[in-house]
Amino acid sequence: MTRSLCHDIDIGCGGGILADSMARAGATVTGIDLAGKALKVAQLHAMEAGTPNIAYREISAEAMAQEAPGSFDTVTVGAEYVLNLLPKGTHEYAKFIRPSELALHCRHAGLEVLHSRGMSYNPITRRYWLNQDTSVNYLIATRRLP
Repeated sequence: MTRSLCHDIDIGCGGGILADSMARAGATVTGIDLAGKALKVAQLHAMEAGTPNIAYREISAEAMAQEAPGSFDTVTVGAEYVLNLLPKGTHEYAKFIRPSELALHCRHAGLEVLHSRGMSYNPITRRYWLNQDTSVNYLIATRRLP
């Protein structure tokens, strides 16, 4: 099955900072969060700014995975403690997934893991970079097997 359009999801999107940036860069984005007030802020901002190709929903990641399995090309999760974009304690660390666990789930879903990289952020310079440390923030690139 070949899709012509990329559809990305920002899990725990909060006020939509990352989702909005991705949409402005040309992606079709769905931002999800369980914080209704933050979603209203994100929706209002998108409407006022005229951000194209973005939708926000109050739904859990687990419920979205059941509702739309295999529907998204990119999955992102923002950083609560590094960027201070969310109230402390928003995330449940018992639900965090190690890179090895995610890779296993990807393989079971018919995806080939191409790369995994750690991601760091310097709040003073406001710069991100990729590295080999996947202990906290990480990205995994996959592709659907034929």
